[in-house]
Order: sequence, then structure tokens, then C-alpha cells
Amino acid sequence: MDVNAKIIGEYWLRVYWEDLMNSGSVLRAFMVCFPGFVLITSPAYAYADPNTVGLLSQVLTPLLIIVGASVTFLRQRIASLFSLMTRRFRRRVDA
Repeated sequence: MDVNAKIIGEYWLRVYWEDLMNSGSVLRAFMVCFPGFVLITSPAYAYADPNTVGLLSQVLTPLLIIVGASVTFLRQRIASLFSLMTRRFRRRVDA
């Protein structure tokens, strides 16, 4: 790596980090997330065998990917189906 590029990269990283810290967004994010981690947690009274969890993730992950890809691929048809349904329901209410 070029020495100048490394110096420039470190400079921009430092500038970005200082802007991030000075903006207060990190503090705000911490103040929002911390109560969720501390106050909303509940004790776990069950044990999940690691092999079972691994099998579940191997089965569920491809299914979620398939569903997400299908929704992405068919989103225009899904949107037109919902608009058709809302138009039909509106006609029945108006009549």
C-alpha cells in the first residue's frame, strides 16, 4: 500500500470518527439500545443443543432467502394484486 494513501486514509478515518463522536449520534444510539439490552431481557429456561440450532439455521436460511427472492422478483405483481383488492373493496363500500 502506498504510504500517502495510508496517511490520507488514516486522516479521513480520524476526521470521520471525530465528527461521529461530536455529533452525539453514538451517545443517542447507546441511550436507546442500552435499556433494551438491560431492562427487556428475560431469563432463558431452556437449553438448545448446538446441533439442533445448526440444523434449524441450515433449513430456515435457504427458506428465508427463497421467500425474499420471490417477493423481490414478484413485487410488481404483488403490488398490483393489492391495488386490485383495494379497488374492489372500495367499489363495494361506495355502492
